Formats: sequence, structure tokens, C-alpha cells
Amino acid sequence: MDFIYENNLYERYNDATETFIWKTHENLGYQSHFHAAMEIYFILEGKMEADINGQHYKMEAGDISVVNPFEIHRYSDSDSAYVGVLIFSNHYLLDFKKQFGDKILFTHLSDKAYNAEILSLIRDVPPSFKNNVTLSPLAKKAYVNLILDKIVSHYGLTKQSVYEKQIM
Repeated sequence: MDFIYENNLYERYNDATETFIWKTHENLGYQSHFHAAMEIYFILEGKMEADINGQHYKMEAGDISVVNPFEIHRYSDSDSAYVGVLIFSNHYLLDFKKQFGDKILFTHLSDKAYNAEILSLIRDVPPSFKNNVTLSPLAKKAYVNLILDKIVSHYGLTKQSVYEKQIM
């Protein structure tokens, strides 16, 4: 992994300008880290625990967790879960930021029926582990905007924490 160590949790490799990653895999846990990219974690099967921005979450199949840019997060490997992960750079957040300013998404999205609709938007995208090259930049932006719109229209937004504003 391309971490910068020495007490620094910054994960550099997810912050390339064109980063757009969609992958499904068994959750094996992941150490504490952060990046400027947004990360949306779909719990497809099983259950798992996560610590995101200082809060502990217990999630199960059908839940979604959102990691806003620069939030420190980690995933526990104590339970068995199969997950889908969408990671995209701030480059794809320009429309969102223009419309909503410093508002951010809520972290734990637990309306399982609605979350299935959100998942259906991305489910058929070919998996990618660094940067999806099968989709055009316009298609990537469209997927991100559509998913963010679905999340915002159902769950709303919250204020960015003071800590996050200091990092950005």
C-alpha cells in the first residue's frame, strides 16, 4: 500500500485527479487512514463495524456508509461482510460543492429499501481498482452526481465539522 507512515494516516494513491474506483470484495478490515476522495461503502452481505470521523458504527447488509473527504476511517475485520466500494476524487465533487458549499453527507445511511435503489445505479459498472478506464469522464461524473443526488434527496445534508474545515 502507498501509505505515508511516521504517524501520518494519509493515503495518497486514492487522491489522483481522475480517481473513480468501483469494486466489490470481502471485507477484511482496513487500518485507519484518510484521503481527499469521497468513499461510499455498500454493505452487500453480512455485517461489519467501522469507525468514521471519531464515531463507531455497526452496519449490516443494506446499509451504506459515507466517508466524506478527509475523514479518518477504518473498517473492522471482526465480522464477515461482502461490500461494494465506490471511491472518487474531489474532481467529481465540483458540482456538489458548487451547489451545497461546505455541507457534507451523513455517514450512516440505514434505509435498506432506498439504499437498494442507490446501489442499483452503480451495480453494473465494471470493477476497477485504480481508475476506471471503461467509462468516459462524463459518464463517471454522471454516476457520481446521480448517486449524490439520490443520497441528498432522501437523507439530506449536515454541516462540515470544524475539524474537517481546518484540514481542508
